[in-house]
Amino acid sequence: MAKVTPVGQPSNDGERRAITYLRDHLPDDYRIIHNFELRSGSLWFEVDIALVAPHAVYVIDVKAIHGQIHVAHGRWHPEGRSPFDSPLPKLRQHARTLKGLIEGIPPDLERRKIWVEAVVLLTPSDAHLNDPIGNDKASMLLLEGCEAYFRNPSRLS
Repeated sequence: MAKVTPVGQPSNDGERRAITYLRDHLPDDYRIIHNFELRSGSLWFEVDIALVAPHAVYVIDVKAIHGQIHVAHGRWHPEGRSPFDSPLPKLRQHARTLKGLIEGIPPDLERRKIWVEAVVLLTPSDAHLNDPIGNDKASMLLLEGCEAYFRNPSRLS
């Protein structure tokens, strides 16, 4: 069972469900740090979950969006809801910022090799991302079964 470090409180049921699922499906050498803020220059940003695995750190944005989500021109168009900008460009920037902070800790060769990756985690089982160009799909996971992705260091290179 993964260890959980709450910094703040989950803001919705989707985040609570994701934290519980990851805790229950990942081994005890994984750490879940959730609901915290980091600063990049003068800006602050919120991180839903940072999953610290033995081989990587995953910066996770949790989305509780049901049904089809069509991706077009950098925007997500969920059925029955207003479209919004893809969360991935901002999340990838957050991952770069976190990697910079980790690397800024007093020099340690192993920290400099750390992989930090941005992932959007969709919690509803009926969620489906329709991404014809493929810009977002590689960084999007469904909650059910996502532990296989987080446990697989062989794809990082």
